[in-house]
Amino acid sequence: MTNTKLLDFSVNIAEMSRMRQFLQNVAAEADFTDRQTKELRMAVEEAVANVVDYSGATMMRLSAIIGETAASIIITDDGKPFDPTQVPPPDFSMQPEDRPAGGLGITYMRSMTDEMTYRRQEGMNILTLTKKRKK
Repeated sequence: MTNTKLLDFSVNIAEMSRMRQFLQNVAAEADFTDRQTKELRMAVEEAVANVVDYSGATMMRLSAIIGETAASIIITDDGKPFDPTQVPPPDFSMQPEDRPAGGLGITYMRSMTDEMTYRRQEGMNILTLTKKRKK
């Protein structure tokens, strides 16, 4: 059985507490472990912070699809187009001061989720972060 949940909120970092509660409810329904819950929450928080800080978006929506083996969080916003799946991982062989700025948060999002997909549709960024249930 699949269940879908939805949360609309303003593009403001002050909304993080509502978002955390939403994610906590999703993780509980998905029967995630504490570690899985924390990883999903941190990945989504990083993505949302990027939208708030850099996108120029005026609206944002979180949707959750909870399936038998995984939960997906879909972050939709009306900001400028940005595909985080196309950002290359940082070159850790370089000294930090020699590396281009950025990309660490996206690398972190990849490591905390099992799948990250992006599409641009009808002027909206749609980022999907999927976490599989592991027992």
